[in-house]
Amino acid sequence: MLTFLDISGAIFGFLATYCFIRVNLLGWPLSLIAICLDIVLCLKSGIYGNMVLQFIYFFISIYGWYQWKLGKTQQSLGIRDITKIEAISLFAIAIGGFVAIFTLLKLTDSQIPYLDTSIVVISLLAQWLACKKIIQTWWLWLIADAILVGLYAYKNIPVHVVLFVIYTGMAVAGYFNWRKLKV
Repeated sequence: MLTFLDISGAIFGFLATYCFIRVNLLGWPLSLIAICLDIVLCLKSGIYGNMVLQFIYFFISIYGWYQWKLGKTQQSLGIRDITKIEAISLFAIAIGGFVAIFTLLKLTDSQIPYLDTSIVVISLLAQWLACKKIIQTWWLWLIADAILVGLYAYKNIPVHVVLFVIYTGMAVAGYFNWRKLKV
C-alpha cells in the first residue's frame, strides 16, 4: 500500500544519497527530513529496530554534517580508507551492539529481531564511516540496503523496496566515485 510517508521518505532519502555520492553537504539536511518521515513510517509498520535506528541517524547526521562542514573550513576531511585499528574496533563494537540490540528487540513484539538487529548494526557502522568519509561505508551500505529490500518487501512498503533496490546500485556508484576522489 502506497502512503505519503513511504513516497516522501523515499524521495528525500534518494536525494540525500545522491548528494552523499557527489560529496555534497546538502545530503545532510535532506537526510534529516527523510529520517523524520521514516521514523513515523517505521513506527506505523512495527519495524522498531529500524525506527530506533532512524532516531540515532538523526543525531549522527547532525554530527556528520558538522564533520563535513568543519572539514571544508578548518581541516581537510578527505575521503580515505579505514585503518586496521578502526576496523578491529568497529568489529568489536558490532558484536557488542548486536547482542545488546537483539536482547532489547526480543522484549518487543518484533517478528524479525535477527534481521532488524543486523540492519541496525550494519547501518550504524556505515553511517559512522560516512561521517568520517571512510570509503568502506559504501560496502556496508550495499549490504544493509540489500537486506532492507527484503525487510520492506516483507512489510509491504513498496516504494521503499524500490528505493533500496536503487540504493544498492547507488552504493556501488558511491564507492567508485569516492575511490576516484580519494586523496
